[in-house]
Amino acid sequence: MDRLQLMMLVAASAMASTFAGCGQKEHTIEVTNPLAKEREGEIVSLDAKEVTDIYGENFRIVAPDSTEVPWQITYDGQLLFPATVGAGGSTVYTLRGGASAAAADYTGVGGPDTIAVDFGLLDANGTPVYMIDVDSVKVLDNGHLRRTVELVYSPVVVWADTAVVQHRVISVDRGQMLQRNDISYRGLSESGKTVAGIRMLQSNISDFTVDHGKHTISYTNMSADSVPLYITVVAPSNSYPEYRPYPRQKADTVAQLMVWLPMDNKKSVSFYVGETLQNTDGIANVYDWDDTMEKETKLISSPLKAVLK
Repeated sequence: MDRLQLMMLVAASAMASTFAGCGQKEHTIEVTNPLAKEREGEIVSLDAKEVTDIYGENFRIVAPDSTEVPWQITYDGQLLFPATVGAGGSTVYTLRGGASAAAADYTGVGGPDTIAVDFGLLDANGTPVYMIDVDSVKVLDNGHLRRTVELVYSPVVVWADTAVVQHRVISVDRGQMLQRNDISYRGLSESGKTVAGIRMLQSNISDFTVDHGKHTISYTNMSADSVPLYITVVAPSNSYPEYRPYPRQKADTVAQLMVWLPMDNKKSVSFYVGETLQNTDGIANVYDWDDTMEKETKLISSPLKAVLK
């Protein structure tokens, strides 16, 4: 083989490698909006393997206006990116090979914080057994579009089971105030009912709502410096919310809001929890908060759908 033939072979090999890295053709992701309202910058997801099988992890996502959008691959194999889609319409994003730099323009997602809501199980008498002592905390995602943490709680006694452990995975996406809580249990021999609860203080006993139609509970708690803390739990459609007073007052805690649902001891269940202080996150009063929770609940129930083409 002479020098010219060798150079041609090297060049051909380099071109083949380039085309392979780009998937040999241009692929797109079509994002569809099922709601009759525009969705702007909302996080959408699809199976990351569909894309990485073509591009590896060296690709860019380009919007119709030719701007590049950031993306993130989560611990459980989801590809996330922010999408803007008109009411009842669809938007096509283009995939291209090459290193993405769009994430540098985005700040990180704040850490999940749902300490105002306890999760547990109902015992044989229908009394909540809450898991409150955390054994370990593990950060699963710490990206610019989603942050996820896993909490493992200390064992407790429930029914005849002496060492029931709760696993709680909390995730929050950029731009959202409702955080997803996936709850599962180890050491539970039978299926039962899992519960989310909010302790209510004597000073705020009237500031709450229990909505059976929407499967939500909400509570306004006054913080130490008299700034209202708004708390909402959105539960699945087979749940039952209720207000339950304590037979005897425990310090300033006189009642609790609960929402419970049947569960399979081999599966996880999901709740959404939101909380913020007044005059934070653009929330000026309880009406702003209720409106925000209603809008976010609607978005969660009708997510954007992404399809690789």
